[in-house]
Amino acid sequence: MADTSIAPEIGEVGTALKSIADSVKAANDIIKGVSDLLPDLTRSIVVEVDNITSRALNLTGNTQFVTGGFGPTLPQGQISPSKSDVFSFAGQGFPPTGVNGMVTYSIQGVGEFSVAADNPIAGNRSVNVFSNSTVDNFVSIIGVHSDGNHNHARFAVIEKALIEGTRIGFNAEDRFATAIGTTIAIITQSGTVFGSTVSDKRLGPVFQFGGATKIGFNPEDRFALAISNTLGIVTQSGNVFGADINGATLGPVFQYSGARIGFNPEDRFAIVQGNTIAIITRPGDVFGSEINGRTLGPVFQFGGSTKIGFNPGDRFALALGNTIAIITSDGNVFGTEVNGRTLGPVFQFGGSTKIGFNPEDRFAVGIGNTIAIITRKGEVFGADVSGRTLGPVFQLN
Repeated sequence: MADTSIAPEIGEVGTALKSIADSVKAANDIIKGVSDLLPDLTRSIVVEVDNITSRALNLTGNTQFVTGGFGPTLPQGQISPSKSDVFSFAGQGFPPTGVNGMVTYSIQGVGEFSVAADNPIAGNRSVNVFSNSTVDNFVSIIGVHSDGNHNHARFAVIEKALIEGTRIGFNAEDRFATAIGTTIAIITQSGTVFGSTVSDKRLGPVFQFGGATKIGFNPEDRFALAISNTLGIVTQSGNVFGADINGATLGPVFQYSGARIGFNPEDRFAIVQGNTIAIITRPGDVFGSEINGRTLGPVFQFGGSTKIGFNPGDRFALALGNTIAIITSDGNVFGTEVNGRTLGPVFQFGGSTKIGFNPEDRFAVGIGNTIAIITRKGEVFGADVSGRTLGPVFQLN
């Protein structure tokens, strides 16, 4: 049997993460158990992958060996959040060879990365990580190794939110954003939904909504809305689909009966105003359909002489109470109060605050009386609204 030396501690995690990392890493007796199955006459590596994230790590088919191959202990197909996996690489026994191998994982909803380890007959031992910018935005992957003919390579996959604070909506495949009560919900191109609940101007940990439901993944899906406790999707053909939310679980997808809405090419923004889906067109007209259970009422045009959301610089639209708010590309915010089916005169929110003007600003949602902006880096900034005045911008973290 092989006598494997244990890898050193990963010092880069710092004291704040040490207890988390220590709780996830494999116990020495597990490493010894894997090591005991390896022959002593060749080079070997006991590989440990620690998942210090909120997402599952799924093993892909992209496994490569320059020399050697897997030892007696194979990697698991999936590493759950806050769990670890230990497996082995081994060289050939006679004549003895070194081992140089790589395995690849997919972080659920993020992307792929590879970890590699090398223990040659002659030369320096090494560990390497291969990833891309999307993965790098989500995790730090730190590798360390021990010395000797039989060494231990440990890779800690650490979600950056644990170090820097929660981030959301930064992945390239994130497609829609909306707010369900106090929870920011992100719908990905593959139909998976992630959330972060806001409390006291802080973002809670990112979680994936449970259930077998996928929503918002069809190419013709156009707008995403929060309809009370239902996640709604408006398609390019004007159909509206929904999935009821129970806690952090999505129910089955259903189609609303009744009217079609949001299908005209000139339809620009969609929001929910009370119990009404409101569509803002490029000319600035606003049309609505009242929701009664799972039925949409006839489409109507809001009255009043008001036009809103028609300027080329208008960037985001959201609902703040009974007000439709428009955020422009230069950070100004304009609104119109809704009284029944009538729009009041357009006004500009007061205060010296500018929000939503940075090129990297990606999504805007309304959380209670707060305008929240989600950037391409996953940071979230907010401005509280008091009457017709915007308060200072703050970062939710």
